[in-house]
Amino acid sequence: MRNWLPWLVVLTLLGFGSVSAQESKSFPQPVTKPKAFVVGTILHNPPYVTEHPSSGIDLDIIRAAMARSGVEVRFVHAPIARVEKLLENGSVDAITTFSTVGGLCENSDVFSEWHDGIIVPRDSNAAIRSASDLAGLKVGLFPGAEQVLATTLDPHVSSFGGKVTIFSAPLVLRMLRYNRIDAYIGDYWSIEYAQKNDLEFKNQPRLFDVAVKFPPTPRSLCIRDKEHLAMFNEGFAAAKAAGLVSGILSQYRAFIPD
Repeated sequence: MRNWLPWLVVLTLLGFGSVSAQESKSFPQPVTKPKAFVVGTILHNPPYVTEHPSSGIDLDIIRAAMARSGVEVRFVHAPIARVEKLLENGSVDAITTFSTVGGLCENSDVFSEWHDGIIVPRDSNAAIRSASDLAGLKVGLFPGAEQVLATTLDPHVSSFGGKVTIFSAPLVLRMLRYNRIDAYIGDYWSIEYAQKNDLEFKNQPRLFDVAVKFPPTPRSLCIRDKEHLAMFNEGFAAAKAAGLVSGILSQYRAFIPD
C-alpha cells in the first residue's frame, strides 16, 4: 500500500499542472494599460484651450493624434510663464509650445496655428497698417506677447502711448467696444469666439476689425521621449488624413457677420 503513495502524489501533481495550463489558456492574463501621456498647457484661452473639462482646438487635436496608439492623454494647466517649469521639474511628459526647449525635449510636427494680429474697434479712425503705426496709442497685449512676438514687436513697443496686459478675450472685447484701448495685439480667432459666445454681444455685428494679420504662430508639442514623439507625429498625420483635424477646426471656428 505504501508503494502506491509516491505514484499517487506524482499523478495528482501532473493532473493539477494540466488543469492549471488549461486555465491559463482559457482565462487570458490582464493586459497592462498604457501609461497616461501628461501634457502641460496654458490656462483658459478658447477656442484653442479651455479648462473644466480640458478641451478646445489644440487639446482635441492632441487627443485625436494619441488615440491611434490607445494612449490616454491628461492635461495640466498653468500660466504661460510656468508651463516650461512643468517640464523642467518632471511633472509632465510634454508641453504645448511655439519654440523648442533646448535639452529637455524635442518638438513634434506643427499641429495647430494661432492667429495674432492688430485688432481695433470697428469705429476706429486710426490708419494702422503695421506695429509702427501704434506709436502714441494705448495698446492691449495678451500675456507673454512681447516674448511670443518678439521679432515683430521689439522695435515698436517703446513707442506705444501705453500698454496693458489683458488676460481674457471677453475683457478685450469690452475694452475695444468701450474705447478703453485703441488697439489690441493678440489672437483674432479668440476675439471672434468671445463675441460669438458673449450674451451681451453675440447677436450684434462684429465689434472689431483686424487691421493687421501677422504670420500665424505654429504650435507644437515639445516631448521628452522619442517613443511618444513618434506616436504623436504618426497619429497626427493619420488624424489629419482622416479629416479629424478639419472637423475639430470647424467645430470651434467662429465666423461673425459684418
